Amino acid sequence: MALAEYFDRAAQAAAHAIAGFDPGAFRDTLERAHVGVTFGAQAATRAEGRALLDLTVRLLARLYPSVRIATDSRGGLDADLAATAREINPRIDISEGEVSHVIVVGDDAPRVGRVAFFVGSEQWQFGFSAATPISVGRSPNPIGAGGAACLGAANLFRSIVQPTPQLDRDLRVSVAELLAGAGVVPDLRDVRDDGRTALAGLGAIGNGVVWTLARTPLEATLHTVDAQVHELSNLQRYVLPRVADVGKAKVDLAREHLAAGAGRITCVPHRMRWGAFVNAEGFTWDRVLVALDSAHDRRLLQSSLPRWIANGWTQVGDLGVSTHRFDGSGPCLICLYLEHGQVMSEDEQVVRAFGLSVDDPHLKLVRDLLYRGAPPPRTLLEEISHARSVDMTLLEPYAERPLRALYVDGVCGGGVISLSQQATPGRDAHVPLAHQSALAGIFIAAAYLLDVLGIRRDTRQLLHLNPMRRFPDEPVREFTKDARCVCNDEAFVGAYRAKYPPRA
Repeated sequence: MALAEYFDRAAQAAAHAIAGFDPGAFRDTLERAHVGVTFGAQAATRAEGRALLDLTVRLLARLYPSVRIATDSRGGLDADLAATAREINPRIDISEGEVSHVIVVGDDAPRVGRVAFFVGSEQWQFGFSAATPISVGRSPNPIGAGGAACLGAANLFRSIVQPTPQLDRDLRVSVAELLAGAGVVPDLRDVRDDGRTALAGLGAIGNGVVWTLARTPLEATLHTVDAQVHELSNLQRYVLPRVADVGKAKVDLAREHLAAGAGRITCVPHRMRWGAFVNAEGFTWDRVLVALDSAHDRRLLQSSLPRWIANGWTQVGDLGVSTHRFDGSGPCLICLYLEHGQVMSEDEQVVRAFGLSVDDPHLKLVRDLLYRGAPPPRTLLEEISHARSVDMTLLEPYAERPLRALYVDGVCGGGVISLSQQATPGRDAHVPLAHQSALAGIFIAAAYLLDVLGIRRDTRQLLHLNPMRRFPDEPVREFTKDARCVCNDEAFVGAYRAKYPPRA
């Protein structure tokens, strides 16, 4: 039994979520935890149950070194789930021993474990209980199942790491009602999107979007946009990749999952950034699903004026989704990400992350290297090695790569400067928990499907919650336009309306 090779990345995510975080104590806690998932014939034979089990195992295998998969159902699903877990973490122990904490899927699962969390789903609705089993539905809708998997994983995590766990009470939540209002229970059979739709960003949130859409009976053409390949550190929070997928382009892995899915989605991959994508493919897009990492990239995307946007985010103590029309009553995407007050420049962030003194020579050098996409000179690598007490052999692979790669993969990704060397990371190096990102992606997919079905929400309303606390009674709040934003400018609004005239 061993923690995954990318454990430092998981610890970095936990450091943002746990007060008084101690890396050594966190490691010991996970190594003592023997978690499991149990299910019966109900979950094994229904689409919602199989989706719920798949995502639950994908989430648990990325963090815990020991996972037991228990069932009294025949058919071999337990062996398939165990194989998935081993592909994610080859070191994992698929234990047959005692279980301390277990997620119980469906109302006919065998009982194991000292602490049980019961999860189930019915179409758009996810359910959770700490006392009573919950059934899984027969529909092809994965939204409720995905939400239940994330809620179960969140409660299990809080139960293990919090001294006084913030556990959910008995809960039934409809994602459709959260996003579109009371009484909304649309059928997801034979859904068709005839518009031009793109998914921007295939990071952790984008993975959640793809996981959901791949299990939806949807006919659509989906353009996926991301320039990067999968790094080992991504496995901590991305629900799709296995260790064997390290080095594979993110757009290619998304295409594979969508091609093998339940719907008829034609995936058109674009291994590039958003600006290059719209320059090549045009600026007219009916729907864009935004799963980008930075405020800058979100502002840039909104400036290309898609007709409709669903945006998901994670940050310390928060995840959520918002929808936007540039001429709507609510804020546009730029409104949500306008800066307030003085902001540290990117070159200063990078210099500080490397442990270097913030002076003109370092700032000018780093600014120039970032601008040109150039590799760092050996003298700079030697300074970083000394400042962070990092062996030069770990830095040398970055000598021929852009400096940004060292910052993103080596610092934010923990590939060179580990959590123990960084102490508690700052907000700029925020790494979300796997279930946090997955749930944000599920919410984006749900908002998109509702829009395709013609069920639209008030764009002033944002859905958000804290993954380290109980599900809130009022997860929806209102936001208004920022008076400084270009969406208040008649020239920009006029250009948007000319681009998308009213439909007959």
